[in-house]
Amino acid sequence: MAKILVVDDEETIRKLLSSSIQTKGHEVVCVEDGFRACDVYANFRPDVIVSDIKMPRMTGFQMWEHLKAKHNKLPPI
Repeated sequence: MAKILVVDDEETIRKLLSSSIQTKGHEVVCVEDGFRACDVYANFRPDVIVSDIKMPRMTGFQMWEHLKAKHNKLPPI
């Protein structure tokens, strides 16, 4: 199954998405912001990233730009 990274500043949303995705048999890692997502990305190597756009500190777009600058190929976001 797929490895999915969930990025959202709202804990309730992270828990809801994680639960829904895991029931389908996928591996999920949830993080609270774009900075943490960038840290986790290199080791987890997700097949898909599900991200909120509006988050404090680093938006979903800024996270994407940061990941794109550091990695040759990104999964669907």
